[in-house]
Amino acid sequence: MSEGEREPRTHMAGRTNKELAALTEEKLGIRIFSHEYQILVALHDHDRLTVGQMAAEMRVSPSTFQSKLKNLVLSGLVVWEADRADCRRRRYRLSDYARDVLDEELRFLSIWNPASRNDSYRMDVMTLVRRMEALLKMRMFSYEYQLILIVYDNGPTHTIDLHSRSGMPSRSFHNTLQRLVNRGLIFKTDDESDQRRKRNCLPDWARATLDEIHRELRQWSNSLSGR
Repeated sequence: MSEGEREPRTHMAGRTNKELAALTEEKLGIRIFSHEYQILVALHDHDRLTVGQMAAEMRVSPSTFQSKLKNLVLSGLVVWEADRADCRRRRYRLSDYARDVLDEELRFLSIWNPASRNDSYRMDVMTLVRRMEALLKMRMFSYEYQLILIVYDNGPTHTIDLHSRSGMPSRSFHNTLQRLVNRGLIFKTDDESDQRRKRNCLPDWARATLDEIHRELRQWSNSLSGR
């Protein structure tokens, strides 16, 4: 490890943000982060990385990775410096602005509790997501995970409400929702008060998976305040 580098950041349970996302992807069978946000998460967890180190953590073509990294550098969210041990090699890190945004906003996870969905005063997770996306000027999650997260956060959700909360274009929304239904990640039930409307629900195994991840994310988020 070169001078000035820090050890990878880990939360209290020992897994990084990126590792928790990988575990969720494995169990649900869908991509969690957008490619851009995946790069930011890697740098948030590890501080400074080479191109090779970042690319090794992403399941994406080299051309797509290079394009996303270039865009992040141009936007000022990621900066690079010459490696002290090899000036021909670059090491990348988050800009101070990007790190401040992630450190501040991700502390929200320590108090986020989907079980309190009936509390009208709580802030749901999509409020956090939209705020972070506005600050970073990028999309954080894949469309699939965004819909799953909304249903997890709010419980059985009418399709029209799910669409409204997602902020997704209509065609993308309906195609994504159908894919999730076909994969068994979302199922539909009748609304007892209106048989013409359907509610979108998570199967018990998917909710249990997210419950497990959420418990660790709260521990990880709590550890941010100690930095």
